[in-house]
Amino acid sequence: MSERDQARERHLDTTVNAVVATVRRDGSIQLSPNWYLWTGDAILVSTTRATAKVHNIRRDPRVTVCIDDPETGRYVTIAGPAEIIEDDRVPSLTQELVAKYVVEAEVKPHWERINRNHDRVIIRVEAADVWWRRGY
Repeated sequence: MSERDQARERHLDTTVNAVVATVRRDGSIQLSPNWYLWTGDAILVSTTRATAKVHNIRRDPRVTVCIDDPETGRYVTIAGPAEIIEDDRVPSLTQELVAKYVVEAEVKPHWERINRNHDRVIIRVEAADVWWRRGY
């Protein structure tokens, strides 16, 4: 892997928020900041079924995600088709994602708090197109 690719992977592994863009029914864009997990070929976002982004993806799977670091000017933009995962993988994928953000002892309690209504899903955005800006 080149130095440039390694820098991009570090950025994707450590940057905090991803802004997820989906297409509304009228064609305008809906944006939301989210915790995310980079798998090496896709972005995973854990959310609830009732969110606008889930409704939008069910109708139109085109999604763009931007992961930026305002301090360095680095960003990665990923575009591709999204799928909604609603099966028994949701708990383990969400807990893996949460582990990026909280200490290990808090992962399971955090999952239990956010999944009170058992309505979590995973949005998986395939990295069909990836653009990387290495900063200022």
